[in-house]
Amino acid sequence: MSSRGAPREATGVAAPARSTIDRLLAGFPHALALLFLVAFPLVASGYQTELMTQFLTFGLLAMSLDLLGDRAGLVSFGHGAWFGLGAYALALTLERVPGAGGTYLGFLLAALVGGGFAALLGSQLFLGRQRVGGVYFGIITLAVAAILQLVVMGWSSFTGGSNGLYGFPTPELAPGVEVSGSLTPYVLTAVVCVLIYAGLRWALGSSLGLALLAARQNPRRAEAVGVPIGRFQLLVFAVSGAIAGIAGALYVPVGFVAPDLFGLTFSTYVIVWMVLGGRGTLIGGFVGALGLSWLETALSGSFVTLWLLMVGILLIVVVLAWPRGAMGALATAARAVRS
Repeated sequence: MSSRGAPREATGVAAPARSTIDRLLAGFPHALALLFLVAFPLVASGYQTELMTQFLTFGLLAMSLDLLGDRAGLVSFGHGAWFGLGAYALALTLERVPGAGGTYLGFLLAALVGGGFAALLGSQLFLGRQRVGGVYFGIITLAVAAILQLVVMGWSSFTGGSNGLYGFPTPELAPGVEVSGSLTPYVLTAVVCVLIYAGLRWALGSSLGLALLAARQNPRRAEAVGVPIGRFQLLVFAVSGAIAGIAGALYVPVGFVAPDLFGLTFSTYVIVWMVLGGRGTLIGGFVGALGLSWLETALSGSFVTLWLLMVGILLIVVVLAWPRGAMGALATAARAVRS
């Protein structure tokens, strides 16, 4: 009995050590990201901080698209439209209700308009007799984004038309506390991004999140055991639209509210950010958006005519070398360290 007991004791001692290392490795990217967010405005210039605020809103938008693809198995070709809806919701609200009250109302409307519009569209696509998915879902969202862009450009008396919206009051967190300059918008955006990311991580680790994952991985078996896939897809689409709307509202203090936010080019960038960062990781969207946006900013200043070609070549090389994106490559390196 003693000879068999020794291996059990050795195994019992070794297992906690491995689990501790796994937890440390799993938490390291999050700790590094928090440290980066805290330290960045302390070492960067005001202009760089403003740029980072924009890039964080792009990362939040890419994360919402990653959520849609990872848990609902859907890719939107016009996801920038929900970003634009959020931006216009806050700007139009501030035109009519300035001050802190209008700011909070505008953020609420940005989430409601983004999530509500996605839910309305999703109810027609996912709850009918013929459920729409795959490339057909992508084409429909692309068409919806194009229609919204035409509406925004044509309704100039309300939306400012092709000139966009400008001259509206500055958002305020409290009377006299404006969301302006470089630091306040950055802090607000970073805090919201962290809270939404933490909330999604918690939700996706719950029983509902696991059910969503099971339904995406094997929809036929999930339907056979009574999982309402259409309702699950509707839920994820609505949450994704609400997050994209909030990202658009956060963009207002540091960006220009214009019809281009509904355009195909911007929506294509969102897909590229998600793919480069790594699909199915949530944080990968931030990595892709921050990395590619900084690269474009640096190259466009030094190579005025060639920077687009250089970025395109780099994208092809990265996708071929890292099919699972930057986070996938990081996970592979972490597994190599553990082994």
